[in-house]
Amino acid sequence: MRNAFIKSAGLFLSSLALIQTVISREIAPATAEDWAYKGIQSIYGSHRVPKLYFGAQSYYTSCGWIDDAAYCQRDHAIFITTKTIQRSYKFGDSALSYIIAHEYAHALQPNPGHPFAELEADCLAGFYLDAIPNVVFDERDVIEMASITYQTGDFSRHTPHGTPEQRTNQLLKGIAASQQYGTQGIQLCYYQ
Repeated sequence: MRNAFIKSAGLFLSSLALIQTVISREIAPATAEDWAYKGIQSIYGSHRVPKLYFGAQSYYTSCGWIDDAAYCQRDHAIFITTKTIQRSYKFGDSALSYIIAHEYAHALQPNPGHPFAELEADCLAGFYLDAIPNVVFDERDVIEMASITYQTGDFSRHTPHGTPEQRTNQLLKGIAASQQYGTQGIQLCYYQ
């Protein structure tokens, strides 16, 4: 009995040390990229998976030069630049996961050119991130994602990109849809 107690206490202390390590450090960009990209892939399978280019200063694509985060439909590829990674980490590691999920959402949208495509992609990003198996985003992670979503909103309110409030609300709507309705919740993200 004593050995079982010592063993369980040791496991508890090891787990506590691991949790403290995780809390005290942000994950590496490549890990955030891996979790988001492969996690969403696990939801959809590999049949519609866009290529992911990660970590260069810019990319020349069939859609033109890309120097930020973007999905290029002609190449069926997502591009994430060093500028995007650096900007994301001002908010935290989960902000980068959100950006990857948002661009991935553009690749999977049935009608990517409609006026609400950005807001729909925000909702889908929240849904995808919440639905990734074996990855749990805590309150701090959600705040990081909501913060970058807010900052990418259109403060002038003159474009279909969505206001900061709209974009943040759509992210949270996607997370809630996944939590409340499971895979059926994705339907709440699509604009009709």
